[in-house]
Amino acid sequence: MSFVMYAAPFAFALLLLAPGWPSFTLFIYIAMLRWFLHLASRGALRNRRRSQWWLIPVRDLMSLAIYVVSMLGRTVKWRDLTLSTDTSRP
Repeated sequence: MSFVMYAAPFAFALLLLAPGWPSFTLFIYIAMLRWFLHLASRGALRNRRRSQWWLIPVRDLMSLAIYVVSMLGRTVKWRDLTLSTDTSRP
């Protein structure tokens, strides 16, 4: 269910694939929720720097891309240890 965290890119894709009032409404609703999450996290962390709110969609798209690419690999390298899901190797 991790894909629920990436609702904004999926809502944008729906808006492109099926333009219309329902998909537009869903996209606006999700964008507003994402904006409120941004404001809430800035407030909770007491972040006083200037907000770069326009980077929110870029961050969401990059996070989704990293998530998808991470599911395609079969090995993980952690420091000097390499773990693999390949069962044919001893």
